[in-house]
Amino acid sequence: MYDGPPFKFKTYDKSHKNYVNCVRYSPDGQYFLSVSSDKKISAFDGNEGKKIRDIDDAKSGHTGSIYECCWSPDGTQFVTASADKTLKLWDFEQGTVMRTFKVAENPTVDDMQVSCIWLDKHVLGVSLNGNISVFSPDCEDVLKVITGHRKPIQDMAVDRENGFVYTCDTDSRIVRTECKTMESECFAGTIHNKTLIKFVKLSCDNKWLYTIGVDDTLVASEAHTLKTGNQVVKLDGAARCVTVGNVNPSLIIVGIHKKKILIFEGLKLTRTIDVEFMPSALCISNQDEEIAVGGQDCQVHIFDLKSGKQISKIANNFIREEVVAVSFSGNGQFLATADRNRHIWIWRRDHLEEPVNKANSFQYHNAIPSAIEWSPDSQRLVSAGHDNSIYVWLNPCEGSSKNIHLDNAFQGSIVNVSFLADNKVVGAGADCTIRFFSVQ
Repeated sequence: MYDGPPFKFKTYDKSHKNYVNCVRYSPDGQYFLSVSSDKKISAFDGNEGKKIRDIDDAKSGHTGSIYECCWSPDGTQFVTASADKTLKLWDFEQGTVMRTFKVAENPTVDDMQVSCIWLDKHVLGVSLNGNISVFSPDCEDVLKVITGHRKPIQDMAVDRENGFVYTCDTDSRIVRTECKTMESECFAGTIHNKTLIKFVKLSCDNKWLYTIGVDDTLVASEAHTLKTGNQVVKLDGAARCVTVGNVNPSLIIVGIHKKKILIFEGLKLTRTIDVEFMPSALCISNQDEEIAVGGQDCQVHIFDLKSGKQISKIANNFIREEVVAVSFSGNGQFLATADRNRHIWIWRRDHLEEPVNKANSFQYHNAIPSAIEWSPDSQRLVSAGHDNSIYVWLNPCEGSSKNIHLDNAFQGSIVNVSFLADNKVVGAGADCTIRFFSVQ
């Protein structure tokens, strides 16, 4: 302890036998507490710095390292956070545990409590996995869990009908975010062996969530249960692009690095299309009749879904680099493409020889585009890129480059963007955030 200012050494205490993780003064400054990895709590005189007593409830105390403590606003109680996966509420004068807060019925290492705070009428604990659990001092039940991504997001899927956004990240976490309240919930259970989840797609009836990880497995989960599924399919290679049916909810199409297009129905492989190029982007027409596949060969190949045969392609000097994104308009009349050279072209489905905007490419992004998508009414197009920018193209069907530009929409790359409605956009970024925008 130091007196001051100017601060001069006054006294010390060496009774703790392991790291002292936290010290906290009481609100009136008369006392302070110390907590340690030796599982002990000590109380000191706030003025002299002399130890008054150890606070130890042998029956109900912590069984693991204590990482943090926090006083109640009136200074009569305090709360502690511990590696034993609990928070405990203590009576300061009596030195006994009044209540034990548990964040899970069967806690795991991720539920270790590393921090706590007494905020007004609530006690908050922070778990090792980043979840913030909210309790009332008068009740042991969890009132609310605040959660979200703590690692870069990799992909996003949107449920416009029910107002949900599903995202996945490099930490094998899947999060569902409610669009109105902005509150998020994490899917329970382990998935993809705790490896990076690269793709997340939602079936057209919004019931099934399909995820693909770098472990080359395709997993189906029931979206409403918030639990990862146990229906797993091993893919024949690394997934490069994925799309799902707009009519058939069990249809999943995956392009893999072995120059193959895999077509699944109900997680059963029904057809394999061998191609002569590496697929890099996929989309399906509004009636599930055609598949547009962009490739590293700087072309877009269109296949008939029923027969699996190629029926047309875009192969000209307008696309000179690998195709990174393709998107059919909802009315089926247009196809948008984006390539590594930052060009965004708009094509009429019945005229693929040259783009509608041939006189004016939408080459506005300063880095490679990451996603493009049509609005529900097929009148607008949204694009996002690794330059942190979002563009909403107002009249793409007419070849007009008129747009609304949002610079620095995220603090880092934007991995996906989608329309929630004709005038609302949602995006997911590598900065672990999901952001909502109104188009005005």
